[in-house]
Amino acid sequence: MKNILYLTIVLCISICCGFKRDYSKESSSNSKSFRPNDEDFNMFYNQFYSDSIFQRSRIHFPLKGVVKYWDEEDETKIISLHWTPEQVNQISSKQNLLVNYPNLKSELTKKRKTVIEKFWIENSGFSIERRYEVLNHKWYLTYYDLCNV
Repeated sequence: MKNILYLTIVLCISICCGFKRDYSKESSSNSKSFRPNDEDFNMFYNQFYSDSIFQRSRIHFPLKGVVKYWDEEDETKIISLHWTPEQVNQISSKQNLLVNYPNLKSELTKKRKTVIEKFWIENSGFSIERRYEVLNHKWYLTYYDLCNV
């Protein structure tokens, strides 16, 4: 009886030790295999606002969002236009916007595949919303809403 008990304990210990895994290594390697090899957002963002050619290449057209502003001829009308490639000039970075609008407030919301950047001046009618999304493992500006009314 002691021999059977002894063999059972040895067998259980052998089986348990044989199946012991290093889960920390496994989870990190699994997370890499399940996570796409996406471009780093911070690197993209810095280059997007420092290199105009790169910026132009990373705007996804048709660009969603609109430009809203007062009609110069009839100040009771608001003009609302969709973006075309010709209308999109160099887009100002947060730093440049802060220079021009010192009381500008901002918010950045990061999700796995989307980043939403918002700027506004309280009680002024001025706001900007930009959305960046991962497309084919690269970040692109996909939405730009500019309101100055």
